[in-house]
Amino acid sequence: MPAQNAIETAHQMELIVGQIDSLSILPCTAQRLFAGMTNTKQVSTELLDMIEADPCLAMMLFSTAYQYSTNSRQDLNQTAAMPDKTSLDRIRDILFNIEVATDDSAQNNHTQKLREELVTHSIAVGCCARKIAEVCSTNINPSSAYFAGLLHDTGKLALQQLMPKSFEKIADEAETTNTAIHTVERKYIGLDHAVLGKRLAVKWQLPGEIAMAIWLHHSQVSTISQDVPEAEIAQVVQLADLIAHQSANHNLPESMQESAVKLAKSIGLNNEQIQQLSAELEQEVNQKCQTLGMDKQNSQTAYCKVAGDTALRLFKGNYELTNENQKLQTAARQLDFIADFLSTITASTSPMEAAGEFIIRLQKFYQTGKICLCLPDKNEQKLIEAVLIDNEPVIK
Repeated sequence: MPAQNAIETAHQMELIVGQIDSLSILPCTAQRLFAGMTNTKQVSTELLDMIEADPCLAMMLFSTAYQYSTNSRQDLNQTAAMPDKTSLDRIRDILFNIEVATDDSAQNNHTQKLREELVTHSIAVGCCARKIAEVCSTNINPSSAYFAGLLHDTGKLALQQLMPKSFEKIADEAETTNTAIHTVERKYIGLDHAVLGKRLAVKWQLPGEIAMAIWLHHSQVSTISQDVPEAEIAQVVQLADLIAHQSANHNLPESMQESAVKLAKSIGLNNEQIQQLSAELEQEVNQKCQTLGMDKQNSQTAYCKVAGDTALRLFKGNYELTNENQKLQTAARQLDFIADFLSTITASTSPMEAAGEFIIRLQKFYQTGKICLCLPDKNEQKLIEAVLIDNEPVIK
């Protein structure tokens, strides 16, 4: 691709990706998510586990949770446990507006499978990064390492969502030629998913260390981290990325295999530790995939059903709230009417004056015309008429 065309293409891609409001989630995840959100008055542990396991959900909610503390898992728990309903309402607003990747076409089955692979790989990198941080003598919080790994391929998820056919071709070429996918991305779109992911991380206000890991996980981080200590987390994520690929039986290019060896050595991991990390990875990844419902068949059908049920429950709930709101508004107006009338009554107010004040407010409240009020005189057995005309009582 000519240099000028590459620059223009890269600029266009950045503009397009910058317009994304959220990353789409899998139908199986949406099905379990909506079922959990409509049957609880607080954020449950199961729902929190789903948010923590899915890169798309975590991306949208992590920045909101991050404002409460510096510990990632604790952030999510604190957001869920806030005593007022603000956090739950905010979470619901975000989750119910996330796009779901659904399509009945045969081609989409392959596209959805590719997205499932991306989500699974993201989970694997997150789990592996946490284990690396736990066993190595680094200053990196294992929870931060997990989220950095979980979100490291945000740019890939965005590309696959925006241009599924083109991304599929890029992924196929990378696999058939045994070339790193970010290299093929630069060939066709002028930049790679790491750069695009960093743009989204900044847009969605993720913590700086996670944005750094997303941006640098395909760079020479061993050299960079010597001058920029904050980039050390990118080393952990990069190594976790390579281990996750190897664990999934992917054939890594020789250059990437060499990078893995150098990274492990720089972090302080030996070959035996790497083998142990790789062996323990599958079980944890499978557990998180089950949390997201990725082990279920016919997930799209199940999602459509729960989406319909959820819409019906929300409609009924909205209808009941509307009726209750109308009743409360009517009661409030009646109380205002009574309070306004009583404010005009004093110990010296005569019955006729009170009647006149009452008629004026009654006419205003019910939007009536003229009102005639008859008061009996007990002593003289006569009727006293009070007629309201233009808000001025006329007494006969």
